[in-house]
Amino acid sequence: MSSTLKPGLVRLSVVASLFLGTLLWTSPAAWAHGGGGSGPSCAILEKSGYAVHLDIYVQASPGSAALSYCQDVPATGQLVLAFDLITDDLKKVPIAIEVKDSSGNVVLREPARKYPAGVIALPGQFSKGRYVATLTVIGAKDPKTGGPLRFDFVVNAGSTGLLVAVVPWIGLGVAALGALWVGWRVARRRSEPELEQSPEKP
Repeated sequence: MSSTLKPGLVRLSVVASLFLGTLLWTSPAAWAHGGGGSGPSCAILEKSGYAVHLDIYVQASPGSAALSYCQDVPATGQLVLAFDLITDDLKKVPIAIEVKDSSGNVVLREPARKYPAGVIALPGQFSKGRYVATLTVIGAKDPKTGGPLRFDFVVNAGSTGLLVAVVPWIGLGVAALGALWVGWRVARRRSEPELEQSPEKP
């Protein structure tokens, strides 16, 4: 009884194993933000030639690496809103920050000041609900409204959106079924007797 496997089956087994291992290594929480990395995966707000990007960070447990999200965050409690001032000119002007809950109550406020490093880290306590974080650029006007130039970011704390709650588990299920199928094929192949080939006649 031969245990020789076809090269195609071996490749399929290796690919399925690597795929499953990657999914198991990547937690469902990290899937909410493209693998937990920050960057252009989240939306960038642009107005009047200025651009701002927001990441929301959550520390799952003390000593663990923080996970980053866009506007939908499955966690509540201590969150850190990290604004990236993409346009260099925004680093030279004062910016005021205000965060309101769905009832219009101000839950966080930072007075206007300059952020020459181009990063604004705003920690705060968030209960489940919808919030709007507003950055006001002092001295700049919105050409559409004539009022102060503002960037409004929506934050949904305690969100259980489809991508956060469902998609990772579907991926894990499909990968597990694929790995089981490959294992069954390998076992079946090994159990089948290999027919001996008769020598070719001269």
